[in-house]
Amino acid sequence: MVEVDAHLAAVEASAVAAGSPVREFSWHPRRGNYPGWLWTATTGTLVGYESLLERVCGRLPRF
Repeated sequence: MVEVDAHLAAVEASAVAAGSPVREFSWHPRRGNYPGWLWTATTGTLVGYESLLERVCGRLPRF
């Protein structure tokens, strides 16, 4: 992983779109939320969620 500091105006949108997520999901027993992964046809990838609310919102159609 390479870390780069730059002003937002100097960053190309394609470089941001090609980047990978910075944050990782943690899994702990008895945590109280239900993290997991959701497959999306829009991106063709797995998208992480940290709660059931995020999972439900991630499954809503985007028109």
